[in-house]
Amino acid sequence: MLSEAVDDPELTEVLDACDGTVPSRKQRQFLSANTRDANHPVFRAYWYAARTHRAPLVARSEELGRG
Repeated sequence: MLSEAVDDPELTEVLDACDGTVPSRKQRQFLSANTRDANHPVFRAYWYAARTHRAPLVARSEELGRG
């Protein structure tokens, strides 16, 4: 699904982790980086942009890999 969202701006909206605060083109770059390499600069930019959405996660959670 991530690969499809990279090519389809409408599908990108479904996976928007930044609540519309990041342009669709940049969001597709984030998704593309997510499918490839967490050390890629675009992924790091995505991780930074989505930080407010991770903040409420419980310190010991599956989402953070601390389950």
